[in-house]
Amino acid sequence: MPSQNPSDEPEAKTMATVPDYSIYIHFDGISGALRWRIDDYGDAGVLSANEIREIAELFGLEVEQVEALSIRLGHCLDRDTASNFVEVHRATASVRGRETIKELKRRASAIGEQFSKLEEGMNRLEPRFASEPTTNPQLAEAKQLTNELASGIRRIDALLSGLEDRPSVAFDMSPLDKRTVVDRRRLDVVMQCCEIWEAAGRPLSFNTAPIGEHAQLVGSLPEFVHAVVVRVTDPPTKIAGGTLRKDLAHYRTARDRAAVEDDTPPVSDMGDAT
Repeated sequence: MPSQNPSDEPEAKTMATVPDYSIYIHFDGISGALRWRIDDYGDAGVLSANEIREIAELFGLEVEQVEALSIRLGHCLDRDTASNFVEVHRATASVRGRETIKELKRRASAIGEQFSKLEEGMNRLEPRFASEPTTNPQLAEAKQLTNELASGIRRIDALLSGLEDRPSVAFDMSPLDKRTVVDRRRLDVVMQCCEIWEAAGRPLSFNTAPIGEHAQLVGSLPEFVHAVVVRVTDPPTKIAGGTLRKDLAHYRTARDRAAVEDDTPPVSDMGDAT
């Protein structure tokens, strides 16, 4: 009589003998992150010539300074730049993978039912009484696409059913703890803006003006960062006041730490202006 102990199954034995561990991977699908214009920029820069001139004129900067910023931003937002490293835990990814497969299977089944109805209705249509010849290729293409999509959905449903029986082959690679994930691309963009701003001899100061429930940063530096960020996000989006304040404080901390390491005292020009 075959053993009824799950641990005697080959799949269970494999899972039991695999050591548990974590890996760190680049992850751009961060919840709440800005939709950056990620692309293959190389050294071409992310800003257009018009955008460079606009920013230079708005803030009295040299075109060459904004061009340098554009190249730096391109490096930050390049598709090959791995900046958002997150922890993915094998055991957790396995459990989440099984849950994800079940959810996708449910969705595929529901979509399959809808496509079956669409396919059934589409197959009833014929151009026999049509007087316009252009009707025929349009209807034929619609019927072909419907049949192909319906067949594809049924195939996906079947493949997911097979994956349900093999939980060790599909892992959900989302971060172990999403609460600890930071949009590093955003932080890098702000850091580059601050470096260019400081190199131009501008003070790293700002004011906080309460507007509604959220504090809004005001001053040339926040305006400069916003002007840059809206040009490298799609749709154009500004960084929330509280988040930008933390990012600017992060730059100050990093700058001051570097100054201490270089034995050069930093200038205390950060924080709310009074």
